Amino acid sequence: MRKHLAIKFLCGVLALAWGCSKPIPDRDDEGSKIPDGAVSLTAYSSFVDGKDWAPAFEKAFSEHDVIYVPQGEYVCSIVKVPSGKTVQGTGAKTIFHPIGIKLFSLEGSCETGQAVAEDIPDFGSSCTLKDIGNIVPGDDIMIISQRNCMLKEGVPEVNYEPDWVLGRTRQTSVFFGEFDTVQSVSGTSVITSHNRVFPSYYKDNSREAAPPTDGYLTRKTTSIYRLNMVKGVTLKDFCVSGSASCYRVIALKYAGECTVENIRFTQSEPCYNPDGDENLSLIHAYLCREISVKSCTSGFSQAMISHVLGMDKTYANFSRYNIFKIISCWDSGFESCRSNCATHGFSITRGSSATTAISGGRCYIRDCYSSNNIWSGVTVQQGVWNTELSGNEVTRSGQGICCAGRCSVIKGNKLSTTLPHSTSYYYTHISTTQNGKTVMFGGTGGIVLNEGYSCGTPTFRTLVEDNEISGFYTAIAVRDGYEEKNIFEEGHMTIRNNRGTDLKIGLGIFKNAYNSSTSDLDIITEGNDFL
Repeated sequence: MRKHLAIKFLCGVLALAWGCSKPIPDRDDEGSKIPDGAVSLTAYSSFVDGKDWAPAFEKAFSEHDVIYVPQGEYVCSIVKVPSGKTVQGTGAKTIFHPIGIKLFSLEGSCETGQAVAEDIPDFGSSCTLKDIGNIVPGDDIMIISQRNCMLKEGVPEVNYEPDWVLGRTRQTSVFFGEFDTVQSVSGTSVITSHNRVFPSYYKDNSREAAPPTDGYLTRKTTSIYRLNMVKGVTLKDFCVSGSASCYRVIALKYAGECTVENIRFTQSEPCYNPDGDENLSLIHAYLCREISVKSCTSGFSQAMISHVLGMDKTYANFSRYNIFKIISCWDSGFESCRSNCATHGFSITRGSSATTAISGGRCYIRDCYSSNNIWSGVTVQQGVWNTELSGNEVTRSGQGICCAGRCSVIKGNKLSTTLPHSTSYYYTHISTTQNGKTVMFGGTGGIVLNEGYSCGTPTFRTLVEDNEISGFYTAIAVRDGYEEKNIFEEGHMTIRNNRGTDLKIGLGIFKNAYNSSTSDLDIITEGNDFL
């Protein structure tokens, strides 16, 4: 015993002599090994405020990059995660109980925009600003055009580029925009790491046609915004037990190169936003780049499934439970995730604002499963470009895949429904009266290419290929929207090698009552087999 005490005393003396702090334990209280380089959150239990572990996280982040959360249950208000941090649990036995409107917040900021002094060369990497501000090499930036990607007024090639219009939704203002990194700065000139994706980044709005007067916003010039992004965050291996007030469980804004992986979410009661409206997203990413969401699961209780499916199927309830959602994002998406109930399981969409919202692009939904959706299991809205939807499975839903994004690849998906062919509610109407006429809309749909701009271009066609579809009224529907502007005027699509059973219609092309002129639709169909 004396030798043992002597050894412990000697170690303590050596630690003081070497300036070492208290050794970090390599195992948690349950005996599980703490990952190398990590610290256990429980080492900061003295910072817990009542039952709230958020202050403990804050202190742990100030001293370590990897926070290990042992098995147990943790009540948390909003946890703001800085760049470069990892939160890792033990899987099913690490359970968070949120008490705020958000649980984990990965949110950076956007500085005041600097207007360009000259037109940016189409598809180039250089631009000249009126004032460089504090932009330096290595900065993350967001570029927003003066051109609304949802307008097609005026003269082709002058007021709009026919192959680049991304939608025609009523009263929606989405401006062409993208993210990049500053490679070099010389005076007021900037070279970016990549070329521009879109054309028509102009110094002023003199070449823009007057927008419609019913609510559209305008911008005077193209601007570059310096971003203070939250980057390099990883959240993985834990569970979240949802509450009635946590309506943005994991919220990302101005975030980049982040990973959310292997998170299990459960919800057993309706959820409400601060305005008192039912609203819930497990993943809510806005104005982000390179966000990867992998192997995450949303599990509603049977009571919640009954509640959601029992909601009035009207536009007022259209977006209440968008469980996995990315907005105005680039190079981001979902892979191998699951949702067992939603209004929409997986959504890629765009915001609507003259100051911040931009078009999205190069996003994806791959190998995901979604069931019990009032509307679609997989959704892409207008204002979105070049989306991959592949290997997904959707069951027991009004629509399998609903895509209004331009230049999409929809490939290798398996889509089925148990709803009867007689099903006919908002956005699944078989027919409706519109503009004084009765028009067909095709009922439930396996794959719905809708609202006029889910088409491609002569060189980048929308592709619908190798999908399996069963039980829907229409297997594949090329379909106008409900409004006057949401019509197909032109488009390029290839629909091939798809298989379908138990259908009323294999391929349907449905025009609304505002679409009275000839449409220039270039649709190639080959090798499809519909029963």
